[in-house]
Amino acid sequence: LDGRIDYMKAGKRELRATSAHRFKNLRIGQGSIYSNSGHILLKKQDRRAFGRVPPVVLSGPIALSCNRASTSVYYHFAIEQLNRELLAKDMGLPTVTLPPLKSFWHEAQLRDTVGLTSQSVESAVLEEAWVFIDRARNASFADRFDRLRAKTCKAKGKGDKLIYLKRGSKGAEKRDIQDEEAFEAALAKLGFETLEASNPDLDGLADTLSQARVTCTIEGSQAAHHFLYAPKGAALLTLMPADRFNHILKEMCDILDMPFGFVLGQVSGTQEYGYPIDKVEKVLNRIEALAA
Repeated sequence: LDGRIDYMKAGKRELRATSAHRFKNLRIGQGSIYSNSGHILLKKQDRRAFGRVPPVVLSGPIALSCNRASTSVYYHFAIEQLNRELLAKDMGLPTVTLPPLKSFWHEAQLRDTVGLTSQSVESAVLEEAWVFIDRARNASFADRFDRLRAKTCKAKGKGDKLIYLKRGSKGAEKRDIQDEEAFEAALAKLGFETLEASNPDLDGLADTLSQARVTCTIEGSQAAHHFLYAPKGAALLTLMPADRFNHILKEMCDILDMPFGFVLGQVSGTQEYGYPIDKVEKVLNRIEALAA
């Protein structure tokens, strides 16, 4: 891609620095962004066709805050895109974003809470655009996320509740738990309170998570609520589907000093996962000791 590159050094040397790339005359349309010599796919609808929606011409410097992940997955919107928009605000730049592939239930409420807005465009010409590469969880990213949490987290100190944050059926991919009613009942015997992540009352969800000592949840976007609303130091116990094994959530736990543990689930049938309660209790005991 053509354009002058300006690097903004951030964080420790061993972590990849945050970088800001400046481009001239970018064109947005049909889910893609094009420069004079190439294009970046942002959404699956890569039709390479323009003209269906007349483009908006934006002449001043502006930052593109979204990427393919943040237009399709709530976690990447809440944890990463808003963080980039705060970086743009620090640079004195307004932001532009593509409409999400599907609406996020809590986007408007979360934007109101953190005080960030972005112009949504389906077709546009950006005469001077900034694109951020901000994948590393470096000191700059951590500082900006702390500033977001200062507006979202209502916790006054350490929490004392065990919260089971239920994913529900609104995620991009279903991750059903085998005999979930029995699993919830077993968690209740361990002291867990069930909280629905799809609850449209974001304030109520935030109030409950502000009292969390441990949040247990299956791997997925709803874990963003823990990072935004739980007290610093509250542990995250992840129910990890065997065929989705990753440590994306651990990266956030590390920068927030939140103990992290996981129980590996076994797949059965069509996207149903089993989590033996004795293994959950064992990991719970270990991360509670770390969170004490």
